[in-house]
Amino acid sequence: MSSTVDDVQGALTSFMPSDYYQDEKAFLARVEADATIFRPTGQLIYTYTRPAPHSSANSKGKGIAQPQILDPESENAVVFEVYHNLSFRPNSLDERPVTYTSR
Repeated sequence: MSSTVDDVQGALTSFMPSDYYQDEKAFLARVEADATIFRPTGQLIYTYTRPAPHSSANSKGKGIAQPQILDPESENAVVFEVYHNLSFRPNSLDERPVTYTSR
């Protein structure tokens, strides 16, 4: 009994653009660069900061919680940005702001 193996990479390559990344390190570097320079379209209308998961600022202590002012530059903070965008989205039943995490 003989079995044949499909050439998956060859089949997919015909659909890929000619400049796609074949080197994982180069691909990951590009993803990191894109993540740091990405800015959503539209107008920034609001930002808010929350403690990062697993940070000391997010610990559950006993008693009444005191509100904390988090430094947006802190490693223990996640900054959220809300953008308003009036671009046309086909098949969209509602128009509402979209929230992006800036880190």
